[in-house]
Amino acid sequence: MMKRYSITLVLVLLVVVALGSYYAFGADERLPQYKLTALEGDPQEAEGLELSGSFGGRMWSKFLSVSVNGSRYSSDQLLVGQWWNSLWRRSGHSEIDNLQREYPNFMRTKRNPDGFYKDGDWLVYVQASITKPERGARWACDMLELSTGKRTRFSASAPGEDAYHSVNVLDVQKIGNDIHVLTRMLSMGDGGGYGVDGFHDIVIDAASGQVVRDRPLPLEEYAGLHRSLLLEDFSDRIPSKPNDYAVLVISGEPGDGPSDPSAAPKEQSVTKLYAYTYRSGELTELPQFAGNGDSHAYMYNLQGDRLIFLRNDTNQVILSQYDLRAGRKEATVEVAAEKLGRGIIQDAQVYDDRIYILLKSDDMPIAAVADASDGRILYKGQVVCTDPKFESEEQVKRLSLLNLSVQT
Repeated sequence: MMKRYSITLVLVLLVVVALGSYYAFGADERLPQYKLTALEGDPQEAEGLELSGSFGGRMWSKFLSVSVNGSRYSSDQLLVGQWWNSLWRRSGHSEIDNLQREYPNFMRTKRNPDGFYKDGDWLVYVQASITKPERGARWACDMLELSTGKRTRFSASAPGEDAYHSVNVLDVQKIGNDIHVLTRMLSMGDGGGYGVDGFHDIVIDAASGQVVRDRPLPLEEYAGLHRSLLLEDFSDRIPSKPNDYAVLVISGEPGDGPSDPSAAPKEQSVTKLYAYTYRSGELTELPQFAGNGDSHAYMYNLQGDRLIFLRNDTNQVILSQYDLRAGRKEATVEVAAEKLGRGIIQDAQVYDDRIYILLKSDDMPIAAVADASDGRILYKGQVVCTDPKFESEEQVKRLSLLNLSVQT
């Protein structure tokens, strides 16, 4: 009897899911379709550019993305497909999605984008964890040799008997036979309280699977900052890409008191930047840029051996670059909103040698691509409605595109 009831319940649930999917799909057929259309410049510059936001009003809204290929609403997939994707826990990062498609077996259960490294020979993933009951640090490493498909797995433990509250992998690099794992480690202090919070370059020998070097980076000592300590790192825009550098940010208040990782930096906090070189283990303080004191005003971006500072003042975008290998600041580039049209700059990103800008105007949003070396506008396009029955002022007001991204 119970088995029959269970089968009936499953059938009812399947009918509900099917009806929900049908009505969701039918509702999307009544939604306007949009497309990013070129106004001037080279349309190929907009390949991979995607604008995202919502369409709707106060009572309801649909998330959507718009590109040169058209628009896509969040419910374009059937509900069953959305449910399956939520179980799969896709990262949303295009590079990680590509790795999932190319190496599905290797990628299972691997969710931290910062834990990957990939070159022409190897795909590596490292996950940090706390051992129990000792609360020591351990790094689990999974290596795939691309030419043969051979996998090597091992775990390496931190030397010594220190106990930790947390350990998190921030970047992975492979140099020769050494696997460098940039790890943020928060140790336990007296009475189980917070101890030292900092970065460590954990060097693991790929042949033996042992930790051969532990390089703590004494940022707090270097900066002379103590209270309300905030640590951040900026690895390459493509996390798995080989890179000789990591850029570290430390914010805090000058003083002699102990650091408290749970406290937020106050208005009088100071921000300093450091470049860490994996090969040499050198930590170098970088020169001050305009706006360094406000860590939220700039988007920091590491691309190869160039450190990018991108500031959006809504009426202009200011790009500053620092060549880490040469140790020099390059010329500042500015792109004014008025060069694109009437409105304010809603969002801006920099990838490779291009600045991508989203302009919010009274009419449809405008997207532009500028040369990062001199600010020349290489492409300007506008979002247009491709369905004439939806071309009205009311429909324009109901479209809100707030963010842009570039799919690699």
